[in-house]
Amino acid sequence: MWRMSILCLALLMGGCSSSTVVLNARYLSPEMTQQVTQLLQDNGFDVDVNTHAFPQRISDSTLVYSLMLEQQGDVDKLLNLIAALGWSVPSVQPLMNGNHWYKKNTLGVYLVPEGRRIHRFETQAELAQTYQSKDCPSAFQLVLGNNGAFELFRENTVVAGGRWSFRAFPYIELTPQGDEWPDYLHIQRQTIRDKISDVLVVTLAPVEAYPWLPACDFEYGERL
Repeated sequence: MWRMSILCLALLMGGCSSSTVVLNARYLSPEMTQQVTQLLQDNGFDVDVNTHAFPQRISDSTLVYSLMLEQQGDVDKLLNLIAALGWSVPSVQPLMNGNHWYKKNTLGVYLVPEGRRIHRFETQAELAQTYQSKDCPSAFQLVLGNNGAFELFRENTVVAGGRWSFRAFPYIELTPQGDEWPDYLHIQRQTIRDKISDVLVVTLAPVEAYPWLPACDFEYGERL
């Protein structure tokens, strides 16, 4: 009888595999990434680290978990471990976010430092900047004004103008003076690091070729 009890216990223990935590370290320092990873591993979690762009609807520290998680108590356990390092995770969401799927026995953790905005340039006021041309035969500037007007400069001379608007991410509408229908620029964002700090680079790329607009991208950078 006791042999059967030991066998059953072994089967039960073998059937409960360790949960895997997918840690998104995009906004963490290498030191903090190592600290979080070590703590989770020391407490029985397998840890995979990546620096992928956050899903669009995640803007604060978030824990995402699979509904097929074998150890449902791992959600609270993970939250407590992260809290021990001084992190608050206000959002706990099941199953998936954006295109990031979490499979059986998997939890995802997105950590955002306090005061850090990760989804910038999603309002017309933020997009109203002066953008410099990239990889163009001539130097162009695209100025998006706060008043909804835009001007395109070529070597300090205005070569086009009109109205611009932002209705929904990730597109800007430009309607040149005299035209009835808008043309479109696609908004791209990426964070790069130079010798001083991280820089958020916003790139506006024409969706197709427009006769009044040079076939090149326009960029604006802001230090974080």
